[in-house]
Amino acid sequence: MLADHHHTGMDRQVLPADALLRELGVCGLAQLHSDLHHGVPITTASPPARTAPA
Repeated sequence: MLADHHHTGMDRQVLPADALLRELGVCGLAQLHSDLHHGVPITTASPPARTAPA
């Protein structure tokens, strides 16, 4: 999600990445880091597409 291969600095990527993780149900970057550190399995599957409310 965070990338150093384009022209947006890391400092400008952290808050949007954190917001995206929260929206997707992850309790922010700290929780993700903790989960990864403790060996929580990672899925590479894409989340199901969301549909617009009617």
